[in-house]
Amino acid sequence: MSKERKVGQPLKWNNPKELQEKILEYFDWTKENDMNITVTGLAWYLGCSKQTLQNYENCEDNNWLKRCSDEEKKQYVDLLKDAKRFIEMNYEERLYDRAKTTGGIFALKNLFGWKDQQEIVTTNKETDISKEDIDKQLEELGVNIEDTEE
Repeated sequence: MSKERKVGQPLKWNNPKELQEKILEYFDWTKENDMNITVTGLAWYLGCSKQTLQNYENCEDNNWLKRCSDEEKKQYVDLLKDAKRFIEMNYEERLYDRAKTTGGIFALKNLFGWKDQQEIVTTNKETDISKEDIDKQLEELGVNIEDTEE
């Protein structure tokens, strides 16, 4: 009687439901302790690193969660993406409190890929002007062409 041997990284949580419960516990814990929710705080509360959360979230790209069904993988990924969206939303909300915008801006840029962006529009007006016309205009401006050609 052979047991099927599971390969890959051992799972941090027994199933997606357990992860969901822990995420919700973290959100409640931050509220009870008057703390802001953060990605690092979530990782700390879950007993792992931010990299572990990223590995779960990107399991298709890095071959994590090999021992899980496709449905379980999807549930893990969706839970973590939803948690991060909720955290991002809270950072956005902080932008409305003028006294606390700097930290929110920093987090949004560094954790969620936000960026300051300016759009600069340039126009290039190409004209077909002959060397003779240029020389004539320079002469009208009083520029001595012979002095500039050395």
